Amino acid sequence: MTPNDFKDQTEEVLKKLRIEDVVSEYIQLRKVGRRFAAVCPFHNDKDPSLSVNPDKGFWHCFGCGAGGNLFSFIMKIENMTFTDALNYLAGKAGVTIELDAQKSADYRLREDLKSAIRESAVFYHERLFSSSGKDALEYLRKRGLSDSSIRRFGLGYAPSGRTNLCHFLESKGFDPEHLFKSGMVSRWEDGSLSDYFRNRITIPILDHMGRFIAMGGRILDDSGPKYINSPETPVYRKSDHLFGLNLTKQAIVKADSAVLVEGYFDLIALWQYGITNAVASLGTSLTSSQAHLLRKFCGNAVLAYDADGAGRIAAGKGLDIFQSAGIAPKVAVLEAGNDPDSFLHQKGAGPMIAIIENSLDIIDYHISVQRELNDLSTPAGKSVFVKEVMAVIAKMKDPVIIAEYIKRISEEADVSETVLRSMLKGRPYGYDSPVFQPKSKISTPEEKILEVIFQYPMVIARVGESLSLADIGDERLRRIYEILFSIAPKEEISAEDFSGYANEEGLINKIMELVMSENLQVTSEVAACELVDELLLKIRDNKMLSRLQELKKEVEAALLKNDMGHDDERFIEYQRLYQYFKGRK
Repeated sequence: MTPNDFKDQTEEVLKKLRIEDVVSEYIQLRKVGRRFAAVCPFHNDKDPSLSVNPDKGFWHCFGCGAGGNLFSFIMKIENMTFTDALNYLAGKAGVTIELDAQKSADYRLREDLKSAIRESAVFYHERLFSSSGKDALEYLRKRGLSDSSIRRFGLGYAPSGRTNLCHFLESKGFDPEHLFKSGMVSRWEDGSLSDYFRNRITIPILDHMGRFIAMGGRILDDSGPKYINSPETPVYRKSDHLFGLNLTKQAIVKADSAVLVEGYFDLIALWQYGITNAVASLGTSLTSSQAHLLRKFCGNAVLAYDADGAGRIAAGKGLDIFQSAGIAPKVAVLEAGNDPDSFLHQKGAGPMIAIIENSLDIIDYHISVQRELNDLSTPAGKSVFVKEVMAVIAKMKDPVIIAEYIKRISEEADVSETVLRSMLKGRPYGYDSPVFQPKSKISTPEEKILEVIFQYPMVIARVGESLSLADIGDERLRRIYEILFSIAPKEEISAEDFSGYANEEGLINKIMELVMSENLQVTSEVAACELVDELLLKIRDNKMLSRLQELKKEVEAALLKNDMGHDDERFIEYQRLYQYFKGRK
């Protein structure tokens, strides 16, 4: 399915949704005149190089070159197909989309699986508040969870029987094969189905857009593993998602920071105590995919893992993963024997917030850990301490920060700064931050005319009368002119005019570059027409000059061979063009 298949619905969605409202759900926008600026989530950006134009419905990053309309933003930031983006945005806009069954088979399968998971969550949630879930509900309340939190996160209870959920979902008309693919049921060797979760508290897992994709379960006794997740399916890969992000992403965007915990109940406890800019890594070590997902919403993160050995190891790995994803990481150091869940219920929100606010940066954390692990009064302990901490410093780029930490480590370990600096021998000390520095770009006449058109669409007819598509060498520019020449005369050009061309490789990015250009200094329609006339003349001159240079080579070669007379058409054309440009000097 492509934009052209649903051009009318696409245009309707773009009319009903304001691009700045949707984009601000993912990144912080700052008003700059009539536009908005933001730090780009698609590359390691420090300065606000992404610009959003609400008047035209476009966005463009002057750093990495990405850009487009609202659809292209959602497709890129959510890693969606156009089909998924259309249905997601249509849902927000209240626009009905009729899908062709053949074209949307995969989409319909995924939707059916998510629907089965959602119905399972509802079924288990109702069981929790029934007589069969009495013990499970009591367990949750004893852990300090309020009924409000239980309901907000949709916690439930899977009864002990083998086919409670199977029978319920089959009564709803779900295809048994889809139920198996959803991960909510298991298949026995004889082909019969049974419930995947039995005698467990259930925790629905939603993606960051609020769609049901999986389920977690906690045992109530010692009859099996403490926690299990539903298996990976066409809609769920554990390493790609963060628990709770659907509820907390707006708080994370507002704070430009996220608190990362390990478990479901750690996250629920933080939420219950008012620390709402938090997510959980689904009980696994942080993955690169999860870090890049979080980078879409913030540039800072605090790891608040359990205060045991495994938690410290996981935190150390997480720091490196966050740095690689462009997130500035810190570590919240909890008291020994605590996790965020137990700490909050014992101490309350105030002490937890203080720990988060006083979290250690990457070097301070490694210094703290290595100080505990090594005896600095011995040469061997001192050597390990220095090597481990300097290995982290070697990855840093700012020479001023490096110098400050070398001074600290020298004092901590009683090792000379000269020795420490020698460990970084061969490492470049120049600051090589990847922060985007905009480069001035000289536009071609063909590009400049398009910049004028996007500000003053009424000049399209004037351009169309004088410029042939055959005269435009750049394929993408030729395509943009072709689209513009097909648009009826109008006073404004917006994202809707290009809604059917989002699937053309590189086209929308080039359009955004031209639309968002700030090089054009034209303030009136009269000035726009004058500039267009000058540019059209320049294009004609460039074409004629190219032809003159081509003829010059032919004429010179022919004259050397006595193979051209003065009545030769090529010679006559050459003389005419030569006299023209001579007269222009």
